[in-house]
Amino acid sequence: MDVMLIRRRMKPESVAQAEAAVADVIRQLDAAQPDGVRYATTKAEDGETFVALLAVEGENPLPELEAYRRLLENLPIWAAEEAAVEKLTVVGSYRLF
Repeated sequence: MDVMLIRRRMKPESVAQAEAAVADVIRQLDAAQPDGVRYATTKAEDGETFVALLAVEGENPLPELEAYRRLLENLPIWAAEEAAVEKLTVVGSYRLF
């Protein structure tokens, strides 16, 4: 299983748009119910930094979602900085991975 952590700070005026875009991605994932994927996006205490966790077994289904493609198209406009992406190794998990 591949697990990634993606962290990116948004411009203050773009936070609401980014939140709405993430909600659209989650709605499409709920509708599609793809196997082997776990995805969550959280917002840090500063209110501007988004942290996403993505765990995928096999092929990543996110690029197939229209909402995800729209999110990626808008990130350069909304983001205050480049994303920090880390590949993680799960050493233990309770109901998360």
